[in-house]
Amino acid sequence: GLTEHGIHGLTANPLEHAEASKIPLFTIADYTWNPKDYTSKDSWDASINDCTGSYTEEVTTFAENVLSSPLNQSESRTIKPIIDKFWEGFTGRNDFQEIAS
Repeated sequence: GLTEHGIHGLTANPLEHAEASKIPLFTIADYTWNPKDYTSKDSWDASINDCTGSYTEEVTTFAENVLSSPLNQSESRTIKPIIDKFWEGFTGRNDFQEIAS
């Protein structure tokens, strides 16, 4: 929805090491190519599949665990089941939000 709010251009700031920049540059390019049909999850998955060769599974696991940001507050798909299992064993409950509040 950026273009709907008057944004007319975007910049991307690649990291010092080119390989580390491929996923974010892929997703920003995907967005700028077609913002109306852009889906962040689909673009993120496509970038990993396109950029990682035979290491897709390993990079996906790593990338999921560093995905959290102010724009994405969801927990890693890899680590969430592990955290839930820990809390269930620790407290006998599976609802971390209930425990935390």
